[in-house]
Amino acid sequence: MKLFKPGLIVTVLFSVVLSFTFASAQTPEKDWKWPSMLVASAGGVTSPGYVVPVAWTPLHEKEAGVAWRVLGEPSTLTRIRWLINGKIDFWYTDLETGDDIIHGDKGLITKDTGPFDLRVALPGFLQSFGLLTFGKTGIKSIDDLRKRPGTTYAVPISSSGIVKFYEAFRAYLGMSEKELVMVPFGNWGGMFRAMGQGKVDLMADDPAGMFVQRSSGSDRMGGLVFLDWPEDDPGNDRFTEVASTTSMGICDIGVPEARGKRMIETQWVALANKDQDAEVVYRLVKWHADAYDKFKDKCALCPRVTIDAFRKTLDMTYVPVHEGVIRYMKEIGKWTAADDARQTYNLKILDMYKKAYKEAIAKAEANGIKISPQNEDWVDLWINYKKEINIPRVKIMTDKEIAAALPKLR
Repeated sequence: MKLFKPGLIVTVLFSVVLSFTFASAQTPEKDWKWPSMLVASAGGVTSPGYVVPVAWTPLHEKEAGVAWRVLGEPSTLTRIRWLINGKIDFWYTDLETGDDIIHGDKGLITKDTGPFDLRVALPGFLQSFGLLTFGKTGIKSIDDLRKRPGTTYAVPISSSGIVKFYEAFRAYLGMSEKELVMVPFGNWGGMFRAMGQGKVDLMADDPAGMFVQRSSGSDRMGGLVFLDWPEDDPGNDRFTEVASTTSMGICDIGVPEARGKRMIETQWVALANKDQDAEVVYRLVKWHADAYDKFKDKCALCPRVTIDAFRKTLDMTYVPVHEGVIRYMKEIGKWTAADDARQTYNLKILDMYKKAYKEAIAKAEANGIKISPQNEDWVDLWINYKKEINIPRVKIMTDKEIAAALPKLR
């Protein structure tokens, strides 16, 4: 009597090989070790991108035994360099900054920066961002600004996203730089002091921000006023031409003066370099899902740091997604063929911008043009070269639009 049938032996051997291969592809839990330290960064210490990681990282330190550092840095350009050079692992910022980097907006086009391999890596949150003034200015609506040329607008000059928002808002109003006057500041505290002293008329900020909360309910300067953004204004198309990745919504967070007002909604995430360890990213995303109930009350924005909200961000992202995120989303059944198409499209667009930027640098150097954001010849060369090669603009797209556009990319 034969103890084993030949077919059975083959089946058993195949199963053993398959099991070994699968096991080899995964990191055994007992062998997994977190890095000794992880570093995140955001804007200044009052920014929401700083507050959120400061809120949840102590819990992760305690549970995982990894040391976290969270660095506050107002300069967008400095944070970009940190991420490129590996000084930080994660950068909390609004997703629109990813557009600024890929598209190569004016303040970010140095020789050592420009478009690079950035990725969406960790869950963030939805933040409202509105225009505000004080009652004594007499400004009650956005339309009032068209009637008073010379209005001064405070801008933190180190934030490329806020500078772009000013330029987009000026286009929305149809006003020149002399009619809506940008007043540059080094930090948010300086802007609020200037507004409180009547030295500037207008600024944009987070309704849950520290300086906004301090001014809420006060009679100083006639009280805080958030302006309601009209949904049907013809200027909205002009705004979108400049800020193509901006969305709008009704504010439901922060001070009472802001709630119910229509304003900008910004999707915040943590960005990483493509080379960031995929296992680390995967485990951090998974930890966010598993530990939500433990950290959700640690700060005002923490309740918004959910996997469901993160999933919605991925539905409209124009920044490629990190492999560690994709692995987790596939594991929980929340990554589809449409996501694959979006990822492919976004990677192709990013590669096109990276290639174009290198070509533009070569053209500048061949013509003796200094590569600096302050050099208008270089800025004009980059802008005109993008037009010359007809490179697609980074923008929010639906799955249907992605499916239609992807086959047309060269």
